[in-house]
Amino acid sequence: MIPSDPSPESSETPHQVTQNIETIRKLSDPRQQHSGLHRPIERVFDFIARPITLYVLLFCVILWMLSSLLEGAVMHQSFDPPPFYALQGLLTGLSLFTTVIVLIVQSRQGRRAEQRAELEFQVNLLAEQKIAKLIALLEEQRRDSPFLKNREDAEAIQMQQGADPQSILSALEEIVEGPPS
Repeated sequence: MIPSDPSPESSETPHQVTQNIETIRKLSDPRQQHSGLHRPIERVFDFIARPITLYVLLFCVILWMLSSLLEGAVMHQSFDPPPFYALQGLLTGLSLFTTVIVLIVQSRQGRRAEQRAELEFQVNLLAEQKIAKLIALLEEQRRDSPFLKNREDAEAIQMQQGADPQSILSALEEIVEGPPS
């Protein structure tokens, strides 16, 4: 049965899950991501980045060309005769405008992706530290408990040590780039 109230206070959803969902919602909320100057640019980008925009643009270009050709055939003078210099100028300006908007949005999205990656990295480091601490506590409990066999576990001892991100990065770089020459 689906709960009728999907609110965070729902008793069927654990608090940690609702807290995580709320955090993810806040991180991906577009209103939280944009400053006052970015909001109109994002709206224009959202409008431009639709398939219908391509169809409308193609329709307008064909309509421009046909009306210019028909006007030239009927009146022997056209507002934009072939090779359609006015249309070329208009499309060039529109291309420049679109390119700048896309670059602004991509730059903003890139910064957000870097922030999320850094947050993910920090959370992973914290989780790794917590896991190492849990392994250490379990090993301590095994040594102290009269009901558990006390034995050396080399793997558990090694896993108690926190990972050094710098050494992992160096090892990855060595694998990717090859050994130093």
